[in-house]
Amino acid sequence: MLKMKTLKKYKNPILFCSVFFVVMMSTGVGCIFRFLTGIPCPACGMTRAYLSLLNLDIKSAFYYHPLFFLIPIVIYLIVSADEADKRAKSRKSLIMLVIIIIFLLTWIYRLFFMENSPVTIDISSCIVVKLVSKIIKGVSSL
Repeated sequence: MLKMKTLKKYKNPILFCSVFFVVMMSTGVGCIFRFLTGIPCPACGMTRAYLSLLNLDIKSAFYYHPLFFLIPIVIYLIVSADEADKRAKSRKSLIMLVIIIIFLLTWIYRLFFMENSPVTIDISSCIVVKLVSKIIKGVSSL
């Protein structure tokens, strides 16, 4: 059972993440990881998956991100852990490690092996490449 004290503990991080998400989406940046690197993050497609789920389109939800159903489990594990119970904390850590490994393996599969993947690498669109190319053009014009 979630305690009010536990929920209050996560109030500020939840508020920060919510504001950050709204700012990123409203500025057109979307994912900061992809914006900087041109590579989709392991959670890429999660927003589209949940929007599809809200429209009761479960097939599209799994297409956009096949692990969307794990996020509520992760949130529950984060906010429900009893810090005093070392065995529960150890189990939680093991479950989180397994989930992270599953996410990384799914990410790699979607990036490199999945046909018609909803995630693609586009290095030319990332801000780092754009900045480096401007610097190189500036130096070469000297």
